[in-house]
Amino acid sequence: MSKLENVPAAPERMITDVFIDTNVLLYAVSNSVKEISYWDAAILGAAKTLGATTLYTEDLSHGQVYHGVTVINPFLELVAQATPPV
Repeated sequence: MSKLENVPAAPERMITDVFIDTNVLLYAVSNSVKEISYWDAAILGAAKTLGATTLYTEDLSHGQVYHGVTVINPFLELVAQATPPV
């Protein structure tokens, strides 16, 4: 059994095109100065623009909430399972 079989299937709604508009750009610029890179902030801004409450990524801190968008690292459990005990 593959460990990936335990990962829930992604709903089709998760794949959506987002155009970089003024709101996304301003969100990215204002937040990249404070805590995260411009590109990560742009992705968060796009997620916020879509009304998403969850963002799946390994590039930001798992469990962190950015303006109502919660970051989930989908690989965290797989890494923990693959790491042998000390």
